[in-house]
Amino acid sequence: MASEARQTSFIAIAKGDVPEKHWFRLGRPLTVAGESRVLLSWGGTMFEYLMPLLIMKSYDYTLLSETYRSVVDMQCAYGEQRRLPWGISESGYYAFDLQMNYQYKAFGVPGLGMKSGLVREVVISPYSTCLALMVKPKAALVNLKRLEKLGAAGRYGFFEAIDCTQSRMAGGKKRRVIKSYMAHHQGMILAAIHNVLTGGRLQELFHRNTSVKATELLLQEKVPPRSVTMDFAEKPPEKQALPEEIRAFRTYTSLTQYPEGYFLSNNSYTVMLTQYGTGFSAYHGNLISRWDSDVLRRFPGIHVYIKDTDTGAVWSATLLPTCLLADKERVTFEPHQATFVREVGELETTLTVCVSPECPMEIRSLSIRNGGESARRLTVPCALTPVLCTERDFEAHPAFAELFVQAHAHPEKRMVTAMRRGRTLCCALKAVTDGPVELMTDRAYIYGRRNVFGPPACLVAPGSEHDVTHAAGVRCNVTVAAGCTEEVTFLVAAGDSPEAVEQCILSVSGPEDVRRVF
Repeated sequence: MASEARQTSFIAIAKGDVPEKHWFRLGRPLTVAGESRVLLSWGGTMFEYLMPLLIMKSYDYTLLSETYRSVVDMQCAYGEQRRLPWGISESGYYAFDLQMNYQYKAFGVPGLGMKSGLVREVVISPYSTCLALMVKPKAALVNLKRLEKLGAAGRYGFFEAIDCTQSRMAGGKKRRVIKSYMAHHQGMILAAIHNVLTGGRLQELFHRNTSVKATELLLQEKVPPRSVTMDFAEKPPEKQALPEEIRAFRTYTSLTQYPEGYFLSNNSYTVMLTQYGTGFSAYHGNLISRWDSDVLRRFPGIHVYIKDTDTGAVWSATLLPTCLLADKERVTFEPHQATFVREVGELETTLTVCVSPECPMEIRSLSIRNGGESARRLTVPCALTPVLCTERDFEAHPAFAELFVQAHAHPEKRMVTAMRRGRTLCCALKAVTDGPVELMTDRAYIYGRRNVFGPPACLVAPGSEHDVTHAAGVRCNVTVAAGCTEEVTFLVAAGDSPEAVEQCILSVSGPEDVRRVF
C-alpha cells in the first residue's frame, strides 16, 4: 500500500475497473517510527509515500496521514544522523553509461524500506523535500535552503540530486551534484508547491469527480488497534576482505584436459569462451563468429595475435590458436569479464574480455607490458570469420553459407563491417588505438589457406593469396618502450541494421570509454 500502486488501485476502483476488495488486497506491513506505526514500503523512498498525495487527499488520524508524518520525521532523523540534508528517493546518481548519461535507481531510508542495502548509498533529491512541503512545510523550506547552499539549485530550479555515496567519490570529494533536470520530478515539484500555495487545489480538482468522491472513504482507513510490526533497520556494513576463492569465479594456471565453457551476456549479445581462448559470439541466436566443438580441427572465435617485428616471433593473446606455450599463464573468469594473462619472454600480455551493458557489443582490451631493457615493436591484429546466421543454418552447408557474407572496409571510421546478402543483420570490428590501422576483408589474406596450426598469413606473407570468402580483420602497430605498458582495444558489435551497429560501435572512441565499460 505504501507505493504508487495505491493510486492505481484507487483510480481503478473509482472507474469500476476492479472491485473494492482490490484496495484491501494491497499489503500493509507496519513498522514502528518513534511512537507511531508507519506503513513499510519496498524501497523506503519519498516518492512511494508522497507522490499520490499530489492528487489524493489526506484525512487526519488515519493510517495514511500517520504514515506521511512519520515518514518525513524518519527522513529528517536519518539526514541528521548522517549530518546531511534529508530527502531520499529514486533519482539519478553519479555514475554514467557510455553516452555519459547519469544512471538512475531507487534510494531509500533504512527502516522504511524492506529492500536490503539501503544503508550503503546516500543520494539526496530536492524533489523529495518539495513533496514533503505538503506534510511539514517549515521543515521542508529549511532543508531546501540547505540544499541550495550545497549547490543543488541551477538556472532552471533544483537539480536532480546530490550524491554523497563515498564509494563513488574520488579526488577527496565528499559529494557530487547531479546536474540534470528530469521532467517527471520537476512536474512533481511544481504540483507540490501549487498544492501548498493554494490549499490543495489539485487534490480538490481530483476529488471533485463524483466517482472519486464516492471512493474517498477508502482513504480514511484507521490505524489498526492491534498489529504486528516488523523491523527492517540496517546497520552500516562492516568492511571485510572477501576470501580469495570467491573473488574470482574460476582461475586456471595450468593446462586442463578438457576445455570448460564460460558465458558473458547482456541478454542480446553473448560471448562463450574457454580457458584456451576459443569460443563464439552470438546476437539474438545468430552466430557472429564461427563455432566448432572440435578445437583440434578448427580454432573458432575471435582471436588477437602478437608479432614481434624484430624477431619474427608470433603468438596469440590466448593459448589457441597458435598453441605457443607461455612462460607463465593465468586465466581468470569473473562474473563480469574474462582475463587471459600470458608471459612470453620479456613481454606480458593481458587480454580482458567483457560484454557492454549498454548495447550488443563485446570489448577485447589487450594490455602489453615490456619488462625488458629495450623498446619492442609489435604488430597486433584481431580477426574473425563472420557467420551472421543461426548455427543450424550454417552447419547445414558451411561452404555455401560463407559465400553470402560480404565484408567492407571503412577507413574513415577505422572499422570493418560484414553483412549477409539479402539480410539486414550486420556486425562490425573496430580497433581503438592512437596509431594507424590496417583493415582486412579477404579471408585468405588474413588466415591463409588450410592454415589450422600456423600463425595467420597476414603476419607471415600477406597478400600472397585471395579468396572468394570474406573475413573481418584489423591490424595495428604498437611500440612498447622499456618498462612501459601500451593498450590496444578491439570492439565487435552486432545489430539488426548497419546504422544500429555503427551507432553502438562508435560510442567507444577512446581509452576513457573503454574504462567505463569495464
